[in-house]
Amino acid sequence: MAPINIIERILNDHTLVLELDSDDLCFQSAPYVYKQLEERYTKLSFKNIIIDLKKVNHIDSAGIGLLITFYKSLEAKKITFYIANSNPPVNKVLHVTQADSIFRFISPDQFDSL
Repeated sequence: MAPINIIERILNDHTLVLELDSDDLCFQSAPYVYKQLEERYTKLSFKNIIIDLKKVNHIDSAGIGLLITFYKSLEAKKITFYIANSNPPVNKVLHVTQADSIFRFISPDQFDSL
């Protein structure tokens, strides 16, 4: 499997958007993505980190586990974690697994309010 690119966009001094450039967030890609996220983004001084899932159409338990682990890592550092642009198939899996009750969701038109 090819590595998943993470596209970075700084919104302001305290908010970073990370777009996962992949159709799948699953057991094959999750360890690689988590390593990138943990190494590159948990040491930064942002108040908010938004994971943009607009290109992700499939997520499995490993992908959900990655999101939960990254969320907890950020929360321990007092960084607020958001999910943006999750597609219907991803929303369905998040809802069925009740992971949607863990995360904060934000729409792009709300980004400027952070």
